[in-house]
Amino acid sequence: MRNSLIVLALLCSSCASTGPERTSSHASIGQEGTSIQTAVPIKATNSAEGVAAEYAWIARKHPGFKREKQSLLLEGNKAYDLIEITTADGKRMAYYFDVTSFFGKW
Repeated sequence: MRNSLIVLALLCSSCASTGPERTSSHASIGQEGTSIQTAVPIKATNSAEGVAAEYAWIARKHPGFKREKQSLLLEGNKAYDLIEITTADGKRMAYYFDVTSFFGKW
């Protein structure tokens, strides 16, 4: 399990985005994602697809954003990513994603 977390962290850290990405994953742009209670659900079959969907969701809301930090949070039987960004106009934002569907799947 620890090795999976390390690999996931490395994978996530290499996924910086400067614009929209195309993905077939389902990410609901209608969810706020500003708290763990309103986390954006990401449905994906593996971590690469899921992480790409997270960044595509952010890019649709904030074109030209810069990723600042990404954290994995485990709460109960759920896994969440917390992604902190700076928008193109310099505003700091943070979004929560429910990554339970693909967490630990390679």
